[in-house]
Amino acid sequence: MALVPCASYEPAVVAAAIDEALGRLDGVAAFAAAGQRALLKINLLGPRGADEAVTTHPEVVLALAAALRRGGVESVVGDSPGVGDFDHAAAVAGLRDLYARTGAGLVDFRRARRVRVPDALRVDHFEVYERLGAFDLLVDVPKLKSHAFQVMTCAVKNLFGLIPGRRKEAFHRLLPDPGTFGEMLIDLYRVTRPGLCVVDAVEVPLAERPGARGGKRRLGLVGVADDAVAADAVLAEIVGIGAANVPALRAAVRVGVPGADPRAVEIVGGLPAGVGFVAGAAVAPACGVPECDDALCTACATCAEVCPVDAIEMVDGRPRFDQATCIRCYCCEEFCEGRA
Repeated sequence: MALVPCASYEPAVVAAAIDEALGRLDGVAAFAAAGQRALLKINLLGPRGADEAVTTHPEVVLALAAALRRGGVESVVGDSPGVGDFDHAAAVAGLRDLYARTGAGLVDFRRARRVRVPDALRVDHFEVYERLGAFDLLVDVPKLKSHAFQVMTCAVKNLFGLIPGRRKEAFHRLLPDPGTFGEMLIDLYRVTRPGLCVVDAVEVPLAERPGARGGKRRLGLVGVADDAVAADAVLAEIVGIGAANVPALRAAVRVGVPGADPRAVEIVGGLPAGVGFVAGAAVAPACGVPECDDALCTACATCAEVCPVDAIEMVDGRPRFDQATCIRCYCCEEFCEGRA
């Protein structure tokens, strides 16, 4: 894995950081040959602007697609947003001119095909984006964030978006425990296995306690790795969450997935100066029933729309939570447009 300082989202700064990180791992040619095609799976949570720091920043996507193109690799960028229209979400996220700037196309993961999971931990099959197998390289391009349900969302959790549309909701209903959900994510990782991960860790939303609304913190890093589990394990340590506190990484350790132990991951070039393993985020899943913050609520009703068990009803312009039905997945919080 390579970790490179990236002081801002200025295009030249991001491009230089990604080029340096790729270079430390022997460049684009180490991952794909000229003439091949890559699918860049970004985090396009919904129609959220780049300054909110909840989606992969457009400059990271643009710089990566440009770097691949210089290596002769054609790119397609895609995701399946959890809420809202794909085209609108991509435009709000700043990806409208992606093709003009890099020659990379945009694709919405709408249709699915079934893939089986050999020796599954939790789930024996998934329905993933139907054309996933048409690409020579899957590139995982996540946004590093804390997460109320899975403690941290980064490269492994980002693969959940390969499951199109509202098919994802079924996994929250079937696996309401963070541990079993984490096992499912490792099953998904094992059958999709991205060949390259490029992590946007420049501005990082970190909550100081489970389920809290946190602002964004400037970590100032771009990470590049050939393994999603290794990327998550190292970054979990850097932000003070700890790999052992992330349910998916615990599952990876149990089944002996390489890279799950951050002590065994080589950081090519070492840690950048000034970056240490410092505390700053919650280290356990949230456990209470979500509550509405009237000061932030915009009455958008997104929380009710995304709830996989219909535990939220809008009453007088505010969400009302059914405590008996709520499964504490915190999709409502993750997709809430009023999030601080």
